[in-house]
Amino acid sequence: EKWITTKNPGPNNDILSSVTVYEVHAIFRSIFTASTFGDGDAGQVSITADQLIVEDSSVDSFTDFGPGNAGLVVIDTGLLRIINGEVQTATRAFGNAGLVDITADRIEMSSGLITSLTLGEGDAGDVIVRAGEIDVTG
Repeated sequence: EKWITTKNPGPNNDILSSVTVYEVHAIFRSIFTASTFGDGDAGQVSITADQLIVEDSSVDSFTDFGPGNAGLVVIDTGLLRIINGEVQTATRAFGNAGLVDITADRIEMSSGLITSLTLGEGDAGDVIVRAGEIDVTG
């Protein structure tokens, strides 16, 4: 497992996970996440890359157990390839899920998921996808 993560155990709401690179490969249970397990909000995950490949992995912002809100997931890339992976914001308690905002020249998705969801009392966020081409299989 490989992780790029920020965790918020308390009321601090200023967490930002951000990367700007040529290519990101999140493969086999790799996780790029901002999360909170306490009273605060999870942070924003922002990825800018020519290529982002999410395979058997996830890119997410989520909350567990507390009243905090999930943060935003913002992706700006030439190619977004999701294979058995997910890009999401989620809350599993009382807070609201955040916005998923994806801008890509091309999206290729096979058995993947792009979502904003709640498993608790909060509201799901919006999912915005802007792409020149989208290819979904599986």
